[in-house]
Amino acid sequence: MVDDSITNGKGGMTSKLRMAQLAMELGLDMHIVNGKTEHVVTRVLAGENVGTHFPAHEIKKLSDLKKWLRTAPAQGRIVVSTTLADAYCKRSAASVLCAGIEKVQGAFANHAVVEVYDDKGRLLGKGQVRLSSVEIETRMKFHVERRSQGITGDKADIAIHYDYFTFA
Repeated sequence: MVDDSITNGKGGMTSKLRMAQLAMELGLDMHIVNGKTEHVVTRVLAGENVGTHFPAHEIKKLSDLKKWLRTAPAQGRIVVSTTLADAYCKRSAASVLCAGIEKVQGAFANHAVVEVYDDKGRLLGKGQVRLSSVEIETRMKFHVERRSQGITGDKADIAIHYDYFTFA
C-alpha cells in the first residue's frame, strides 16, 4: 500500500497510511480526519462520514501475541531457504530452523523480534527468535559443515517457533 523507500517521515501521509494498513490487518477500523475540525471524534463515533475511513479486514482472530509481533519494531532480519519461503507463501505453519536460514542481518539478542524474508527480498512475516544473531550464525555454520560431510537429518535448532511467528 505504501512505498517506504521514498520517505521515512514522521507523522506525514506515508506514516498515516502505514498505520491504517496495520489497523485494518489487525481487524480495526481507522479514520484519518482533520484534528482541527470541531467535535470530529464525536462525529466519527456517531457514524458521520468525516475524513477517510479505512474499514477493518475480516480476519480470523489474532492472539495478543500475534498482534504484538505485527506491531513490534524489528531488531534484525533473517533470510530463509526457498523451501521455507514457499511454505510461508502458502500460509503453512512452520518453524524457522537454523538449518534453513540463509543469512542473518543485524545484531540482535534472543527473544528479539525479527523480520523474515525470502532470498528475493520479499517480507514473509515477523517472529520472536529463541536465539541471538550470534548463536544462529554459529548453528548455521554447524549445519553447513555437517551437510558438507554428507550428514543429513540432524535435529535442527529452532530459531523461531511457529507459535511466535506471524505472516506479513
